[in-house]
Amino acid sequence: MYKKCLLLLGVFQCFCSLQAMGQLELDPANILLQQMPGQTVEIRLNLTNPASEAIGVFGLKLNYPAVLLDFMSCDPAETLTAGWTTVDCNENTEGQITISGSHTTPATESGVLIKVVFQTTEVPGNGTLQLRDFGDDLTTAATTDGMVEIIDEFDLRPPYSVKWNADDTLISIPLFLTNPASDSIDAFGLKLNYPADLLDFMNCDAAETLTDGWFATGCSENTDGQIIIGGFEAMPATGSGILLKVVFQTTEASGSGTLQLTGFLNDLVGASTRDGLVTTVESTTLAVAAELPEAFSLAQNYPNPFNPLTTITYRLPQRSQVKLTIFNVIGRPVRTLVQKELAAGEYSAVWDGRNEAGRPVPGGLYLYRLETGSFQKVAKMLLVK
Repeated sequence: MYKKCLLLLGVFQCFCSLQAMGQLELDPANILLQQMPGQTVEIRLNLTNPASEAIGVFGLKLNYPAVLLDFMSCDPAETLTAGWTTVDCNENTEGQITISGSHTTPATESGVLIKVVFQTTEVPGNGTLQLRDFGDDLTTAATTDGMVEIIDEFDLRPPYSVKWNADDTLISIPLFLTNPASDSIDAFGLKLNYPADLLDFMNCDAAETLTDGWFATGCSENTDGQIIIGGFEAMPATGSGILLKVVFQTTEASGSGTLQLTGFLNDLVGASTRDGLVTTVESTTLAVAAELPEAFSLAQNYPNPFNPLTTITYRLPQRSQVKLTIFNVIGRPVRTLVQKELAAGEYSAVWDGRNEAGRPVPGGLYLYRLETGSFQKVAKMLLVK
């Protein structure tokens, strides 16, 4: 049986520095999708404008890989350019979109300038996103390219990056398995290298994962900074979800280091890796205070529509008891993704289109709700089959 997985750990940034106002950045800068024609991909052009410079007229070009993406539209709704006199997006050349806008009352705050919407084609591969030819109020902007990658293999991945304050205690890193072909995973082995000066390994947690109830799952640290992880079971896992969670405790040190997954065995033989970044920061520094969210927020799931996986991102300005729940359209709970206390920061949860019993749910409209002690928000998402 064909067995191969792509293991991804990494953190990527793509931004355009503006003369005095800050930066214009692609969000997301790095796009990674499982091959599935017709997925909606929304790229936001985020403007950071700390000096409150006036943006009343702008023009730019967005180059994109036309073999991987089809341009659909630009969407100014709920952006800085909502209600502007003119906002135009035209694709006169395949793979290049000209974007412009003007208004008598300029935008002076930070936020999303405009959203560009694509759909995926039937082709896997990778390509570059480029912001070019800035005009008018964005004339002096510089750019760094972004990346689009569409894979046709199943992939196993922890978060691309992990970041926390040094006074946090326990950090759980999920190894998430995307398995659209439902290949059998009944025996696996791998090694996780981590920065031992920043983290102390505690244990592996199989509760509420694909390996929950397996005959054997084990984690051992024979070498400082390297964990050997493995498991086997008579009844293989064939769906998508979290394979296993690795739990660490932070040390007193602050700094950055890399996460590396290597040494794949059994059903994971042939996996390739990209290094990821882990960072601990001292909570007393001004830099940390600036990076932590200023308010509670719940983002639109991505991708949307989706099949079968989507990611829900939320932000906490302070340590909170968090509950993230999926509901059907008549308000009945389908799945609780998160129910625990979390430190301030940005978090993401992945829903694989399954209910609490692990069974796939029908396609259609679903709701997801974030609840904390002082905040509640509901948003909609569409599962297509």
